[in-house]
Amino acid sequence: MIETMRNQNITYSVVDGFPIPRQHVRTITLDFQPYEIVLASDGYPFLHPTLEESEAALQHQRQEDPLNYSPDFQATKAFHPDFNSFDDRTYIRFRV
Repeated sequence: MIETMRNQNITYSVVDGFPIPRQHVRTITLDFQPYEIVLASDGYPFLHPTLEESEAALQHQRQEDPLNYSPDFQATKAFHPDFNSFDDRTYIRFRV
């Protein structure tokens, strides 16, 4: 995990306040039909089409693997017993 974190914005792009290497930003061309796009921060280990579903998956993760070390999801932080998450969360869904 440490090696992966060292490669942030070197071999892959993340939005973290540092310069983003454009060659690693994936561009998806859309046609002229309606699309629903969901973006979220890494506080959501599993992203779903709705906020409610994403929150439910987060709570399932908290119950099943509070240390965040299972093969399905590994993080550098665990859930603190007094909090409902292990990281800050941002979720946005919009239609284009």
